[in-house]
Parts: sequence; C-alpha cells; structure tokens
Amino acid sequence: MKDSYELSGPKVIPLVDPKTEEELKLTKEGYFQNPRTKDIFAVNDSGFVIELKDPETNSKAHIENNFLVSDSTGKKYPINEKGQVITQKQTEEISKKQPSVLPQKAPIKQVSIEDIYKNYVYNVLNTILKESGVIVEFHMDKENKICSSTVVSTTGLNKRIVYAMRFQNTESFQNNVLFNIVREFSKMSGNLSFKIIENVNNYNCTLKNNDNDTVSFINITDGCSRQLKTEVEKVRSTFKEKQPETKKQVSTETDESLDKFKFYLVTITISLLIVLCVFGIILLLG
Repeated sequence: MKDSYELSGPKVIPLVDPKTEEELKLTKEGYFQNPRTKDIFAVNDSGFVIELKDPETNSKAHIENNFLVSDSTGKKYPINEKGQVITQKQTEEISKKQPSVLPQKAPIKQVSIEDIYKNYVYNVLNTILKESGVIVEFHMDKENKICSSTVVSTTGLNKRIVYAMRFQNTESFQNNVLFNIVREFSKMSGNLSFKIIENVNNYNCTLKNNDNDTVSFINITDGCSRQLKTEVEKVRSTFKEKQPETKKQVSTETDESLDKFKFYLVTITISLLIVLCVFGIILLLG
C-alpha cells in the first residue's frame, strides 16, 4: 500500500500530490501530507485526493460529502466528478463559454377587458337559461372600487358556485356587465319583480323572475341604483308598447268583419223590400 490507496470498489487512486505527483505521507491526525510543501490532503467519498485549503483565501478547509468547506468562512466549494474543486469564478467562466439557449415561448394571445366582460355576461345568462333558481350577486366593497361577483346554482340538494370573479368597479364594467345583465335578464324574464332597499350609505337592488332566478346588487351607490331602475323600466316600456299594437290590430280586423256583415245585411234587406213591392203591385193590378 505504499504507492496507492485502494478504496472499496474498482477505483485505485495514487496517494500523491495532485499538483506535483509527490508521494504523500499519513500524519498522526489521519491526514495525508506532502513532506516537502507541508500541504495537507484528504480522500473524499469518491476516492479523490483533495487539498484541504480554501482555494480563494488559502486558509484551512475540510471535506463534507462532495464539498470542500472553508474552516474560517464556512463557504462551500463543490467537488466535480473529476475530483476538481470548483470556485465561483470558475463557475462564471463556464457559464460564459456555454451559449445560453432559451426555449422559444409560444405567443401569448392578448385578451382585452371587453372580451372578459362579454364572456362573463354570456356565461351568466346562459346559466340562467339552462337552470332555475340561479342566484347572481354583485357585491361592492366599502370603497366602491371592487365588485365581487358570484353565480350560484341551487339545482339539487347542495348549492354550488358556478362562477366567481372580481372586477374593478369602473364605468366600463358597469355599462358592459351590470347594466347589460339587467337589460338581458329583464328581456328573458318577462314578468319581473324589482326591489330597492336603502341602507345607511348605499342601496341593495334585487331582480327576480318566475323561475326564482335572482340578480342582486349589494352596496351600490344611489346613481347606480337609479340607472338599474331605468334599464328595467326601458325594457318594461318596450313590452307595453308592443301590446297595444296587437290589440289595435285585432280590433281593426274585427271592425272590418263587422262592416262586411252590415253591408250584406243591408243588401239583403233592400232586395227583400223590392221583391215585396213588385209582388204588391202585381196583386193590385191583377
């Protein structure tokens, strides 16, 4: 065992100074030393001879697993598969030499806020069309800046949240989501109840149809509640305008039929009178 140190396994590592290839001697402390330079070495778990010296400060060091650890600073230097102690500078140099190839990312499709509004309104109304007892709620925060929206399905034994989103309470959001849903929900429902409850600093508005679908607006401002009411009344007035036209049309058709009947009745009456007159004249002359 003079010229080599055999580990358990196939590897045989010469016990020599890796820099000068001079033979190392075992010390009383269990290390290996170059008698000439007095440098201290140890053998790591992989069977490599490692100099126990911080490569940056030249202070004493020790081995922990596959790292050389400085006794003074505690800094760790990895030991690679060739038994070489790698410093930070060497790591940076290796990184510079290796070209960095970044994976190509697929182009991200830009979705506008208007598209988000349209999709949400469509999903809410579609849920109301498919199910009964749907609860849609828009809840404003204390600052009236954020609107939390939930769509709850009450079909079956358990309630479940179908959609839940948070929006910034902007003018665009109110026009494209709040008022739009009110208009479309009013058109879909026909008979619709609309209630406004005044709170201390805000209002609650609730719309409900015959299928027990409800759309509620909680903690909204006075201006928003008045606009919601206006949207509902617009739809209602549209329905009222259509109904008289239908009645008028039916009435007109009835009047035309009555006029025709009167015309035929008068014609027949006159014809009968003429026949009677002619018959009377014949009787008198005969």
